[in-house]
Amino acid sequence: MIRSCVSKLNALSTKEKLLELPMRKFLLFFLFPALCLITIGCSKPPPPSYRIGIDPTFYPLDDMGKGKNILGYTRELLEIIAKDQNLSFELITVSWDVLESGLKEKKYQAILSSLQPLPFNKEIYHFSDLYLATGPVLIMRYGTDLDQENELQGKEIAVQAGSITSIRALEKFPGIIIRTYDSIPSALNDAAAFNIDGAIVGNLGAKSYVQDLYYKKLQIMTPPLDDEGLRLIALIGRDQSLFAKFNKSLESMKKSGKYQELLQKWNLASSE
Repeated sequence: MIRSCVSKLNALSTKEKLLELPMRKFLLFFLFPALCLITIGCSKPPPPSYRIGIDPTFYPLDDMGKGKNILGYTRELLEIIAKDQNLSFELITVSWDVLESGLKEKKYQAILSSLQPLPFNKEIYHFSDLYLATGPVLIMRYGTDLDQENELQGKEIAVQAGSITSIRALEKFPGIIIRTYDSIPSALNDAAAFNIDGAIVGNLGAKSYVQDLYYKKLQIMTPPLDDEGLRLIALIGRDQSLFAKFNKSLESMKKSGKYQELLQKWNLASSE
């Protein structure tokens, strides 16, 4: 009797094992690949990656001694944009004299540069919006009110000798009397002493002057008077989606106030 029961149990066990084999094959050949496909489908693809050429000195930009600030600001700005737009940036350090040639040789997809979007440059390059304005601004005595541009008529405004950029900026204000100085500090001293009415100073240095040596003596009166500054630049015909994302994120930062906060953090001038 006992032997009979054991024989039946062994037979049943053997039968169950035989049934398990097709099930294992099913799991191995059908369910496992399906699970793999589901896992692959659910995993996020890596973000688009861009190699960006950068000359840390940003030559020929006159950085007014703020080169490290500009570089730190640039790096942090790119980190914010990369996170916001799900991108990845790899900065490639390059000497200023081969920065553009490296772009043409496709060593990187874009560069960061102070190259201006002049008509002949626009035939070759695509330019992003400014991410750091460096153009000249007008500085006048603290407490001065300027409601209209015509209020500058007859005012004596200083420019540094040889600065074509500053003279061109003043062309927007007809009737101004231009005074030429060998140095900006001399011009600002005369403005603070009521000898002249104001001076044209590069945006990067203007804020330092009015917050330090001339605190509550002079103030910045205008935003940058031209479109000089740093931009993301690529050859025309390359993938332009990067520029749309870059500009979108930059505009969003300006609306939210994060852009101004970042400039303040790195002690960079902005009159925007």
